[in-house]
Amino acid sequence: MAIVFSGQFGWFVDHSKSISLSVIDSNYTCDPKLFIVNKYGFRKSSLNLFIDESLNKKQQCYELSLEHKKKEKKKNKRKHPLNAGEIRMIEYHNEHVEFISSATKELLCGNKLSFTDKAENNFKNLNLCEVYLGKDLHEGFNIVCLEDQIYKNSLTNTCTVVYQNERYLIPPKSSFIVSDFSKLSYLAKQDIVYDLIVIDPPWENKSAKRKKDYTTLPEYDLKKIPVRRLLSKHGIVAIWVTNKPKYIDFVKHQLFVEWGVRVVAHWHWVKVTNDGEFVTDFSSIHKRPYEPLLLGQRENCELRFCEIPERKVICSVPCNIHSRKPPLNFILSSYVPENALCLEMFARNLLPGWLSWGNEVLKFQNSKYFCKNTSS
Repeated sequence: MAIVFSGQFGWFVDHSKSISLSVIDSNYTCDPKLFIVNKYGFRKSSLNLFIDESLNKKQQCYELSLEHKKKEKKKNKRKHPLNAGEIRMIEYHNEHVEFISSATKELLCGNKLSFTDKAENNFKNLNLCEVYLGKDLHEGFNIVCLEDQIYKNSLTNTCTVVYQNERYLIPPKSSFIVSDFSKLSYLAKQDIVYDLIVIDPPWENKSAKRKKDYTTLPEYDLKKIPVRRLLSKHGIVAIWVTNKPKYIDFVKHQLFVEWGVRVVAHWHWVKVTNDGEFVTDFSSIHKRPYEPLLLGQRENCELRFCEIPERKVICSVPCNIHSRKPPLNFILSSYVPENALCLEMFARNLLPGWLSWGNEVLKFQNSKYFCKNTSS
């Protein structure tokens, strides 16, 4: 498994290993360069690891110089007083920092004593794809149109498909829908309920707006996600949130209420370097080395497969590509029934046995993010 250590306070997860495990029967493994992380950022050679090869050297040098300028700007500390939002962020940090620090220390110590378990293909018993009536994929399948269709790999092994001359690895028993938020109704029309729904919304923030890296969603749009219709009677919702208290409060007191679920857990993902240090200092207000994960369950849920701990820490070396979250499938499988139906929304990769939805679901399945084994 990708959980290399499990302790009283949480889990240490090997994200890179989880990616390799998802395509374990193929000749590919996760590119290790994706998880080389030093303190205060990524190593220089990984900043533009997947820079467009079509750019000439002058353009590439320009992009690298921009990265250097960004680091230089950090030296110019502002002098104006903290605003109300920043004060709330400090209060939130003070409320959770002791537990986060203690939990991370335990997990890092435990990880040093962890063992490497034998990797196996455990996908034969997954039956998620049998639920769907989408298009079956096979090795070498050439996808012509992606949008608003369910594609599935019903096989117990990884298959490679082609879309717009790019190769993508499709894990066993995985399904996906490429669709944007305006066509969310297509997902609801499938008339299927899920035992687990993981959501990683593109929260609005100044950095994303300034850089225009991706499209964000305002809070009121998130209320339109038909969780009431998609979630089973005993289902669990897990949603990633930024460290802004206003978003955490919004999820707890508005979004979950709209979805008909109640808060049952407030976890944190803690990001550490390859040397076991926090990726940033705790002293930084806007760049904490952790992110919240809120879990909710049906308000009137009578059946609970397993009690969900109120506080836990998921510790891992983060991917050096922005905002790629650690895998939750290995961790949350303990809190849902066997062969549970699982959905990930706003996904950018696929998981064995899961349905993934979003407009970038195949992004990290591109073969360029993997290394091909030459030994076999």
